[in-house]
Amino acid sequence: VQALSSFEPKKVVYACPECYYVMAHHYARIVSLPFEHEELFHFLSQNIDKAEFTCPVNKTVTFHDPCSLARRLNDTDSVRQLLRAVPGLKLVEMKRNRERSICCGAETNFTFPQVGREMARLCLEEVARTGAQVLVDACQGCHAQFCYEEWRYPFEVQNCLSILGEAMGISYEDKLKKFYRDEDMEKNLAEVRENVLASPYDFDLVSHLVRRFFQRPGS
Repeated sequence: VQALSSFEPKKVVYACPECYYVMAHHYARIVSLPFEHEELFHFLSQNIDKAEFTCPVNKTVTFHDPCSLARRLNDTDSVRQLLRAVPGLKLVEMKRNRERSICCGAETNFTFPQVGREMARLCLEEVARTGAQVLVDACQGCHAQFCYEEWRYPFEVQNCLSILGEAMGISYEDKLKKFYRDEDMEKNLAEVRENVLASPYDFDLVSHLVRRFFQRPGS
């Protein structure tokens, strides 16, 4: 809260639905928040008329509803509204979707990794049955979980922001996918060192958390 408040924002938009949920529904009860807050995809869907989707994305995609967005925030429409606004994009639904979507299993990886991998497998096999070219996710935890297994399946895993960026002619490297696949954590930490040092967080603590987050499931 202190780090965000230092920018004196009127509103904070969270790129992670879980972060928004924790901040809006838990921290707000115990800490005075000097700003409004909103979840990113809801924010974008409310401003969709300002988006310049000028580049067709000729792909068939399916969308995995993250638990925080669909079950905790009861928002199953924002991402779909955005995807349907992308020219050329075709959205097909999995059999289990919205609040019935299969959990990706990311939360279980540190305690029951075999269960986490099996939950991810169930999700990805359901994606494969749709015939989609791309699995679109909207949560960093889901994204990391799916990226690890992507090579086993005949479709690509992309975060919704990458799809929206492509439709606007914007392209950034998917660093989360890169770091999750790369076993050289020292090289990855060196790449982000400048950013971490500019943050209010201790570099050694961040390094410890990064190594734990990007460790191979079950290792």
